[in-house]
Amino acid sequence: MLKFLFALIIVCSISRYANCQNLILTAGKNNVWLNDLKKANLSEQLALIKSRLLADTNVYAVNRSDRLVLKPKQDDYKKDVECRIQLVVDTGKHLLPVKIKNNTPNYRIVQLCKLLDENNVKAIRVYDREASVSIFGSDGIWGAISLVQKNRSLYKKIRKLME
Repeated sequence: MLKFLFALIIVCSISRYANCQNLILTAGKNNVWLNDLKKANLSEQLALIKSRLLADTNVYAVNRSDRLVLKPKQDDYKKDVECRIQLVVDTGKHLLPVKIKNNTPNYRIVQLCKLLDENNVKAIRVYDREASVSIFGSDGIWGAISLVQKNRSLYKKIRKLME
């Protein structure tokens, strides 16, 4: 029975990954997404960012020899097809990066998304690839999003969550 439940969980994870409409794996799709983000109002921008964060940290199953292992999807993609956006918080004095690692648990990403609302974010600045690389180096190769915080505690909450 336990093996059946585990197999069901694996199948659901694979199905969720395969059906993810928001997954962006090419530079072209990424550029379209950034342009859509630039044109949107603040509430639409926040919704797009949350959707992207959840899609970028989707979990799927990988068959390794005699066992199935759950892995974050980015682990098996080459760097040239991984399209993770650099997320930063603008404190007014500094641009502070939000460190989202490949092994960040999904529940933390969900909590991060809950923090990204109009009560905490005053504005969003979108940097295309060229501007992002000049500011953030190779971390900004797919663009960057700067969240201008409304209150001083946003970055502290995010940093504590991502530790």
